[in-house]
Amino acid sequence: MIHLFKQFVWLSVLLLVGCQQGEVSFTGVITLDGAPLGNAQIMFKPFEADAKTAAMATSDAAGQFSLASAGIPDGSYRVLVFKMMEIGAAGNVDGSELLIPVPEIYSDEATSPLVVELPAKEEIRLELKNEN
Repeated sequence: MIHLFKQFVWLSVLLLVGCQQGEVSFTGVITLDGAPLGNAQIMFKPFEADAKTAAMATSDAAGQFSLASAGIPDGSYRVLVFKMMEIGAAGNVDGSELLIPVPEIYSDEATSPLVVELPAKEEIRLELKNEN
């Protein structure tokens, strides 16, 4: 339950920060145990304590994502990954979204081992592993 609350808080913060518009300049792929991780929300949070710019991308079914460069300063970013379950019209959770949960380590700023340097000089590869 705490994990879902953390996801809600971070996604709410992103809505307040706003989406950056601009030319897409960074691409990447995200996997979990070697398999593409689709419909994942990927947050790039700057290390600087006073930085207010965070960037967000969403992966497609093949685990591919792109990131717009406008308004994103150069530097090191902690990467957080969230995967929200889709709720159908009748309030039911779509079973396809339940197949691949993201391990909690990747959605917590204190524990996520994922770090990238922007601007990226090549495709960003995020390779997640189950905690097992």
